[in-house]
Amino acid sequence: MYKEFSKNTFLSSFDAFMQTGRLQQTLADCVERQGKALHSGKVSTVRLCPERASRGRYFDFRSNFVPASVEFAQVSPLCTTLYKGGFRIRMWKKLV
Repeated sequence: MYKEFSKNTFLSSFDAFMQTGRLQQTLADCVERQGKALHSGKVSTVRLCPERASRGRYFDFRSNFVPASVEFAQVSPLCTTLYKGGFRIRMWKKLV
């Protein structure tokens, strides 16, 4: 069986990061990378783009926005998955 996901554990580590007092920064321009997915072996393309202040981090998958937030996190084999409206984003923590 998989370990039970603890929102409190994730939130406390997130709070510690937010209290560093350092200003957040963004990318100067979009960056795109393509390669084989870690578990499936399928070719995957990831594009990271800057966003205006206070928008937060999110994933745009086929025009469906999935926020990079613990509210949408689910336990899945080998990784934490973001799930919203039928769309799943896996291995997202490597990017954030």
